[in-house]
Amino acid sequence: MWTRTLMEHFAIYFRRVLSNSFYPVLQGAIGVGSAFEGWSPREQDVVYQVLIPMTPPRGHSFHLELGTAWQRRLRNFHIRVQQECTCTSEQQGEHMLCFLHHPEEELRRHQDPSLLHTLCTGSYLDVEKTARWFYQLVGEIWPALLESHSWHLVLLPPRRSCQFKVTNGRESYRIEILFGVRQGNSDVFVSSQPRQAHTSSTIWPESYAVAEMKFFMYIARQAPPDSLHLKCLQFFTRLQLGLGFSTYTIKTIVMHLLSILPASQWRRRHFVRRLMDISESLRTCVERRRLNHFIVGNQRLPEGIRLPPEVLMARSRNLFHDLVMDPVAHSQFKETNGRESYWIEILFGVRQGNSDVFVSSQPRQAHTSSTIWPESYAVAEMKFFMYIARRSCQFKETNGRESYWIEILFGVRQGNSDVFVSSQPRQAHTSSTIWPESYAVAEMKFFMYIARRSCQFKVTNGRECYRIEILFGVRQGNSDVFWRRRHFVSRLMDISESLRTCVERRRLNHFIAMNQYMDLHHWFKRILKNEQ
Repeated sequence: MWTRTLMEHFAIYFRRVLSNSFYPVLQGAIGVGSAFEGWSPREQDVVYQVLIPMTPPRGHSFHLELGTAWQRRLRNFHIRVQQECTCTSEQQGEHMLCFLHHPEEELRRHQDPSLLHTLCTGSYLDVEKTARWFYQLVGEIWPALLESHSWHLVLLPPRRSCQFKVTNGRESYRIEILFGVRQGNSDVFVSSQPRQAHTSSTIWPESYAVAEMKFFMYIARQAPPDSLHLKCLQFFTRLQLGLGFSTYTIKTIVMHLLSILPASQWRRRHFVRRLMDISESLRTCVERRRLNHFIVGNQRLPEGIRLPPEVLMARSRNLFHDLVMDPVAHSQFKETNGRESYWIEILFGVRQGNSDVFVSSQPRQAHTSSTIWPESYAVAEMKFFMYIARRSCQFKETNGRESYWIEILFGVRQGNSDVFVSSQPRQAHTSSTIWPESYAVAEMKFFMYIARRSCQFKVTNGRECYRIEILFGVRQGNSDVFWRRRHFVSRLMDISESLRTCVERRRLNHFIAMNQYMDLHHWFKRILKNEQ
């Protein structure tokens, strides 16, 4: 992977520049997060996250401290920096003065300042100061790299990480560098990645990103070549975007299922079943208000994933803890998944002459200069689709509070049936003298039947009269018992499976045309006639 190579080249220069300094010693970068695990919720906006482990420089040591009871529950740490005595023959051979036993005046004249005076707030390592230091370091080293000759570097404002974008005109990569201190010899770190929006600059939350990445690597080694476990995760995270569930929630559920189900049960033919398992697990967790963290307290992790004893033996952390503490939040959490919302974006633009082309505020790239106004063809494209729609009458109706778009189609009924020839086109360029056959009225009546929970009508032969009610059902009498809110994902899976079957058989019958069950009036009339 190109980003790994780039970080390896950065690491070579990090070691050269920092070899005799009193800044943290930077170890080799570790790829973490969805991009390195093999999936991404948004393919068009992939962020490559790397974690760089830090060790203390000469004459210093790091001590991890948990703060208040609240911080202990969240596993938020402080990194206390302590100066160590270097009055030994080994250290003296490096021409280093001891920070503890040499006069301050001599230290100021002959030695760079201590880490306590550069990247710390008080006695604690500061995340934001560390990010700004690394931001400057990347900018200074970049010109020396071979990649700088053919790639352009754009550094993004740092806060708790160092983010930058590299592009060569054809490809672009967005990279986020996180910093961390390893806990012992384990795969658990305290890192700069925040869990909450406003995290103190001296807080370093516990991170399990490396352990999770190793778990996905283990699964990849066990999985068959046609395994779709990553596709399941990717599909479901995209499905849930904007519905109230975080990407990490879905990822946690999938990791639990991967640890339970054999790797052979994640093949292509099991795709729909696994999606249903994810949906059912999510529903169960919300109802029980409990989703256990996959790493904390998990004593059944694959060999090779190392946890510190306090993490291994800890009580499992409930990721839905907030739902337990606030029942109202629990009801709202579920209800928001059934409501609709709309995002409205207002763009600004300047028309080019008298044309339908503008220069507008809509960016084409993630990081566009504030003085750049890209050319926009959105109005011209909108007018093209309006041209396509000219086979009907469209207008907008509003009362000041609500507005509706109305489209009027024209048609000629075929006999006394519910099938018309109409102005609605089936193709983009339909001749103005062509009137395609339309089944829209028949389809609308079918959904009206379903909506009324039954189909009722009367048939007569002149002497006798029958009122008939037809109920629709699957296994049970009520027509919509399997189409309620809680069955939403299951019905999506049924639709997906039906689509897959139709594609395999290369056949999808039209629902109205040649459907012998639709003309129920004539069907019952024929029965009555035969009985006579």
